[in-house]
Amino acid sequence: MQTDRSWLDDLAIESPCTEPWADMRGDDRTRHCAVCRLDVHDLSAHTQSEAEELVRGTDGRLCARIHRRPDGRILTRDCAPARRRVQRRRTRLRVMLTGLLAFLGLAGCRRSYEGDGYVTMGVILPESYDAPEVPAPSPVPPREAEGPASCG
Repeated sequence: MQTDRSWLDDLAIESPCTEPWADMRGDDRTRHCAVCRLDVHDLSAHTQSEAEELVRGTDGRLCARIHRRPDGRILTRDCAPARRRVQRRRTRLRVMLTGLLAFLGLAGCRRSYEGDGYVTMGVILPESYDAPEVPAPSPVPPREAEGPASCG
């Protein structure tokens, strides 16, 4: 965990690169830039000691992606407050996505039961069940026409 300011925090990028990180091939720690033909290192994916060792060992020819905290320090993987913020953000995003998917799923289920003529409800019986025969209702004799109602 970072406790003291490091000489790493005083680094500055002399000539910023305009190539997008997403267009470079590689992983979250190191990607290769086809334009400058250098490996670009994301210092936020390294611990502070790894980042310091990397900068020391390059003799000034290092292409790096850096993220600065609000207090000016360079963000590294072992920066606990930043890691907690990122984790909280990811958790909130997961909860929101889960809620959205559940909402959409339930809305889809509700819609599938409304207005479908083939959906029925009832008791499911095993195939071997022989239902008793129910007699057909007897026809109701038609009413004979009655004369006008008389009050008298």
